[in-house]
Amino acid sequence: MVTALNTLPNVKCVNLLSHFPNELDNFATWSLKPFSLLAASFRNVIFIDADVLFFKNPATAIFKNSKIFKKYRQLFFHDRTIDRRWGAYSRWFRKAQPVLTPYAESLRFLNGLSRHELESGVVALDKGDPGILHSLIYACKMNSVQVRNETYSHVHGDKETGAVGYLDSEVEGLVCGNMFHSDEELEPFWWNGGILMMKHVRNDWFMRFEHVVNDLEKTKDKWVWETDTKPNCIRPVDPQREVSELGGRERQIGQLYIEMYKDLTKLGWKDYIGKYAEK
Repeated sequence: MVTALNTLPNVKCVNLLSHFPNELDNFATWSLKPFSLLAASFRNVIFIDADVLFFKNPATAIFKNSKIFKKYRQLFFHDRTIDRRWGAYSRWFRKAQPVLTPYAESLRFLNGLSRHELESGVVALDKGDPGILHSLIYACKMNSVQVRNETYSHVHGDKETGAVGYLDSEVEGLVCGNMFHSDEELEPFWWNGGILMMKHVRNDWFMRFEHVVNDLEKTKDKWVWETDTKPNCIRPVDPQREVSELGGRERQIGQLYIEMYKDLTKLGWKDYIGKYAEK
């Protein structure tokens, strides 16, 4: 696959094993995310999960248009408000990081309001900023083979070591589908989870690109976790304010992603990449 990917325009694969051999011998699901950011050859980097899809060009939206990135040189997205009953995570993090900024003190995670705080499907950083670089190295340490068992016993993978909503149809007062994110202007930007409603269970139930939900209320635990029979869902607190309809452009983009998935499934990844490889 590496050989095939390197044939794509402007693509160069980096062998993480040559940078972090101990981690690659013992990696665990999410643990390599911060290490991949650290190993990237670019100063300004965007980490993108394999199942993340965009309504906009992420490089343009973040590096050129984002006022937040220009000011703070980093950009994160909120995760769902859920698992408040796991209150010990807040006390644990305060022991691991006793000195906190006023902004950190205001976060749900630090106040026992949600076990999930940061969505790690898309993360943008300027590694040339010393403070951001040190924070990235700290995230690598928390995900390292030496300490991640302790870390993951308190948080859901890598997320808390480093505007939310949902896509798809409304069912029984819930809005179900994959986790959607708006940009800082509350315009549709990207979503995590691909184009299948339940990718771990079914490969024929596609998203319907009709509505999105911006999770604007942070104090209520209103998310419903995916099961073997039902997808992830959210029950909006204020549907009139939080639910909005996707425009024609976003619906068209969603349908194109579905057609790409069907084409990839039909051809297989080798022949699919071959269609777009450099001739």
